[in-house]
Amino acid sequence: MVPMTDTNQSEAAAASSIPAPPVAPKRYGYRVRDHFGHRFDDPWDWLRDGDDPEVRAHLEAENAWADAVTAPTREAAARLVEEVKAATALTDVSVPIRDGDYWYFRRFAQGQSYATHHRAPVQRDEAGAPIPLVPQPGVPAEGEELLVDENEWARGQEFFRLADLSPSPDGRLIAWARDTSGDERYTWVIQEASGRVIDEVVTDAGYGFAWADDSRSFIYMGVDDAWRACDVWLHRVGTPRQADELLLVEPDEGFEMGFAPSGFPGHVVIHSSSSTAGRAWLWLPAHPTVRPLPLMPVRARTLVSADSAGDRLFIVHTGLTQEGSLAQAMLPEGGVPEALARLGVASSPAFSREALADRAPGTPLPEDEPAPLTPFGSWEPLRSPAPGERITDVEAHSSYVALSLRSDSLTQVDVWDRREPEPTWRRVGVDAPVRTIATVPTPWEDPLRVEFQSQTVPPTVAEVRLPKSAPASSPASREPAVSSIIEHPSGRMVASTNARLDVEAARIAPLLPTRVGVVLIDGHNPSLAREALTLGIERVEEGDPFALLEAEAPHPRILDGGSWKDWLTSLLGLVDIAVVSEDFCPPVMARPNGEQVADFLRGFGITRTVRTRGERSVQYWWDGARGEVPVRRVEDSSTLGAGDAFHGAFAWAIERAGDADPEAIIRFASAVAGVSVSSFGTRRWCASPELEELVRGW
Repeated sequence: MVPMTDTNQSEAAAASSIPAPPVAPKRYGYRVRDHFGHRFDDPWDWLRDGDDPEVRAHLEAENAWADAVTAPTREAAARLVEEVKAATALTDVSVPIRDGDYWYFRRFAQGQSYATHHRAPVQRDEAGAPIPLVPQPGVPAEGEELLVDENEWARGQEFFRLADLSPSPDGRLIAWARDTSGDERYTWVIQEASGRVIDEVVTDAGYGFAWADDSRSFIYMGVDDAWRACDVWLHRVGTPRQADELLLVEPDEGFEMGFAPSGFPGHVVIHSSSSTAGRAWLWLPAHPTVRPLPLMPVRARTLVSADSAGDRLFIVHTGLTQEGSLAQAMLPEGGVPEALARLGVASSPAFSREALADRAPGTPLPEDEPAPLTPFGSWEPLRSPAPGERITDVEAHSSYVALSLRSDSLTQVDVWDRREPEPTWRRVGVDAPVRTIATVPTPWEDPLRVEFQSQTVPPTVAEVRLPKSAPASSPASREPAVSSIIEHPSGRMVASTNARLDVEAARIAPLLPTRVGVVLIDGHNPSLAREALTLGIERVEEGDPFALLEAEAPHPRILDGGSWKDWLTSLLGLVDIAVVSEDFCPPVMARPNGEQVADFLRGFGITRTVRTRGERSVQYWWDGARGEVPVRRVEDSSTLGAGDAFHGAFAWAIERAGDADPEAIIRFASAVAGVSVSSFGTRRWCASPELEELVRGW
């Protein structure tokens, strides 16, 4: 028997005072429906009428009863809410997405129920590549503009949802959809960047929107009485809704349509699918009045999902297996919009809403479609699912193809560099045992982005670089401005690592020793490091100190790789040992684990990899062996300079005792790093007794 405590007694007393729950009475005959000859009379159907005073009274009674039942836990619930709020960034900003000459993003502010939508102009480096924007919560970015404040539009509404936001190709207009009833029938709002609304006549639309190239017209989805997306309409900004022209119809009630802009800006693929079959069309934004061109007909048990790569389609289909297969099909005329437009049928005012006033949604148009552009016989197989895989979708870009699939009971993304002659699929790695991952829309020429999350990893957007991809910008413009302090009997010299190489070499060379036991390369300035490693072969006369740094020299060459930079690939083939951080993220890996990093580096001939993990541990892979060394935690310390201390001590230990015992080397380097963060400042610790003791013990 469990004894009654004060808490038990109070809870029992509270429970005894709770009133009986309200019971809604049955009312037959309120709304009787007939389904395929079967009479259906729901006795609680009257509760659907939200305007009925009796319904409202019943709901208020249910709310009062719920409040009484939960009263004993109200204080705990309030504490839980505060705990969740404390762990939540109430003032936040989304990851920007580039469209044309602007970055678009949302802001969330504490105390506001809805987001605000913003944009900022794209800044470019000396090579013309866009510099990624990293907006800060609550801090305006340079040139930032407020586009839409959802809080203002939601004021006075019982329900509000902004479903989409799409800038026009010229960046002058912004289109977005609002739903104020919750039935997913949208009104499309067309506004200037200033916020001035110039068009909102398109109402009762379904989900789906795409601008024409002229930035003055767009297509949207029409729905029938059952909310089925079945019609594609063309609207010209500033004209009445009755002037909209019908371009495409899906008359089969078992099919529903959908579309979104393709990766290739010259094509929009429109899909129509049932539970077992599908087909697709191609709309040309450069020729908006040309009715969408059919891509393939309906075939039984064949679902399709296609994306355009300009001259071809990439198609995921179930024609061979229900687990999905990938194929490609070449478009006629090289996919050039002007040539494809000549194959199509132009719309006309005869298909306007005004001319079709008596038409029910989904009523077929005259059957005058041309022949399919990519019939089944033109499909070339590219990939079949492996055991345990299901291929679900494909996304085409100028330099890569991203494949969405399920494997090992998890969502996955595989990517193929289209510059390779044969498809080579690489899995985007994420260091999380249970997670989801999906691609993020990006412009045609931009690198792949993925978003992933798990129960322990919040939603994270990462950029995936392919091994052969060109750097996002030139090294000279993107390298951080760091300085090097060199101690020498002749005096101390400070050299900027962003200076020209020939100036650097001339200034540093006289200060180098005549004998080198180990070389530590800082990956922050790869251009200088790369040139130093090869200078002895190419340019330096015998006896020049730089000759000691040539690639064929016998001394160990250690790379301080830190976090990943695209230009590091030029150094990886020149070093023997790589010391990287946990943030080191090689190409085609969104959030790699240590084993994946080591495998990646082994591809460059590096058989010795050390991976630091902050205050947790240091992992190593050393000539076929692997291990992990715990790190002593230092309380109330700053980590400033800890990495440099570790790298310097690591190199010194190898020069002093060789490289036969990686664990001993790592323990020593970790201990030195611990000493470095236990005192104030980044240099004062160098003369500390703790460091002297460590050195003597080594």
